[in-house]
Amino acid sequence: MSTIAATPTSLPQSAAEQKQTSAVLASGWLLTWLAMNISILPINLYLKNKLHLGAEAVAFFILVIGFASYIKPIAGLFSDNLTLFGTRRKHYLLFGTLVGGLCWVLLAFLPKTYTVLLVMQTTTIAVFVVASTALGGLLVDTGKRNGSIGRLTSQRLAISNLVGLIAGPLGGYLATKAFGLTIGICAGCFFLLVPVVALFLHEPPAVAQAAPSWKAVGQQLKATFASRSLWWGLLMCCLLTIAPGFGTPLLFYQQDTLKLGEQFIGNLGMISGSCGLLAALLYSKLCPRLPLRRLLPLGIICSSVGTLFYLGYNSVLTALLIEGLAGFVGTLAVLPLWDLCGRATPHKNEALGYSLMMSVLNLTGALSNLMGSWLYEHLHWNFKNLVWLNAGTTALVLLIIPLLPAALMDRRDGDVADNL
Repeated sequence: MSTIAATPTSLPQSAAEQKQTSAVLASGWLLTWLAMNISILPINLYLKNKLHLGAEAVAFFILVIGFASYIKPIAGLFSDNLTLFGTRRKHYLLFGTLVGGLCWVLLAFLPKTYTVLLVMQTTTIAVFVVASTALGGLLVDTGKRNGSIGRLTSQRLAISNLVGLIAGPLGGYLATKAFGLTIGICAGCFFLLVPVVALFLHEPPAVAQAAPSWKAVGQQLKATFASRSLWWGLLMCCLLTIAPGFGTPLLFYQQDTLKLGEQFIGNLGMISGSCGLLAALLYSKLCPRLPLRRLLPLGIICSSVGTLFYLGYNSVLTALLIEGLAGFVGTLAVLPLWDLCGRATPHKNEALGYSLMMSVLNLTGALSNLMGSWLYEHLHWNFKNLVWLNAGTTALVLLIIPLLPAALMDRRDGDVADNL
């Protein structure tokens, strides 16, 4: 890693090349997310039921292990500017998946104490961030070249919800078994991606300058910071997720108040994922036909109103219905925002811009969960008070929409000139 990457070709890909790149992206999202998601419920319930941690302590654990995802733009700077064995995406992706698998293997041989879990999960997520950043950069690279950012973003969210279909019930099952089984499956997912990337990702070698130039990195940062559209999009992402959340309080509410079992809680993830998958497929049909000016407010309104349905979360039946609705409207809310940030990312800054968006979502989401858990545990707010607060803050995002540039908001997927 010693050269500054020049911009690869920006010519549109052939239909065959587009399909192959799309397949690599799909495999990357599917396998890495599957590994990370099936471990969430077993780890959270291990902390709650085996190590006897409260809601705030579990939320704090989640906040800490995600540290690398909050500084993800650093990985974006490297991927955009410094080649690794001659490529800007491929070898970063190979590094992240191979080392991620090794981290899971190492965890199998260590005691499952709080400190060990904290350190190993933090490390695993750090290398996962490297792989995820490379995938994000590849998505924006390809989307800008082919005018397909909306469709690739829709594919990304569709796979995210497909993972929910699998990881929900599988995570619930694994939560009832020895933790080593979870570790083995997670390691296998990471290792399986290595040959897929090695064989099928044909990234043109980046033409490099003679020597590293940190001035070029500074110019990239300046160009990114100068993109007002990107920063408006990041602000909207922040407002969407910063409200005191109820993710961890919901888990405690499900187990302690509704007396739901581990497997049933996992199965709720399948319901949410299936409905989110439908929303992603719907968006893929809408984004070539409707501009962001219509899609953004539609998603935000649906999300805010849909959150209020959690006020009726009182039984097994309502849990099934509400989790499905939440998966659908939640996907419709974030898809236009991800689409917006992808289009507003300056040319040559693809991984940096996309990683900024994901960092904002990851950090505000973790802080939101911690704030909600603190209110739940220390001020004794009940679960439904948190629902009201979350829905109201989500609606504030609507105030930002009129401030966004018309040239960006009036664009539909399929317009190749997405470089603003």
